[in-house]
Amino acid sequence: MMSILHSQDGLSSPEVGDSLEESKIGKRMTVAKLKELVLRYQTLLREIGNHSSLSMSEENANSTADMISDSDRGSHFLFMCDMVVEFVDKGEVDKAMRWLGFLQGALWSRGYYTLTELKDHSRSS
Repeated sequence: MMSILHSQDGLSSPEVGDSLEESKIGKRMTVAKLKELVLRYQTLLREIGNHSSLSMSEENANSTADMISDSDRGSHFLFMCDMVVEFVDKGEVDKAMRWLGFLQGALWSRGYYTLTELKDHSRSS
């Protein structure tokens, strides 16, 4: 049986030697599920625009969302998806979950998903 460490915020981090793919995050989500969600969001972002994965420029990082083009926003969201996977692979699961939450909020605010759909995405299948 796999042992899981619980952090103060309720998220779980795998112990050394545990498989990240099988590790649970919180009460429901596995790392594999997290990566599945990121792939889903990457696919959507690529379908709705000609985006490449780019970090936000210094100028855009200091701007409000309405001052940034849809293309630049989409590119930054793809960059964030890439970073979520990288954080998980490095064992920074808490950070990956924060970034996933930001992505889901951004996708909701842009009208791509309802809150109910996003909740369903995060539930184990």
